[in-house]
Amino acid sequence: MITVILSALGLTAVTVILHGVGTVASVSRMARLWTRRKLRLGRLGTELLMAQLVGILLLVHLAEAIVWALFFVPVAALPDLESAVYFSLTSYFLVQK
Repeated sequence: MITVILSALGLTAVTVILHGVGTVASVSRMARLWTRRKLRLGRLGTELLMAQLVGILLLVHLAEAIVWALFFVPVAALPDLESAVYFSLTSYFLVQK
């Protein structure tokens, strides 16, 4: 039981680090683009830049869910990677609501 708890804590730490690094990297990138193009963006350009940021952050969330899925298969919690990814994504996004 302690092994499962420690594993979950380790996975949570990896998820938090991945989320932090991904968020800082994507927001920094958008800030640089915003600074360079601020006067030329217009409303549509600004909307597209924000949509790009949201898209990148969704990919970060996907990566976090896949980290958990990659854990579920070796510990035999789920039979295959496809099931593990499905379970991980549905669980992840149910918690986010």
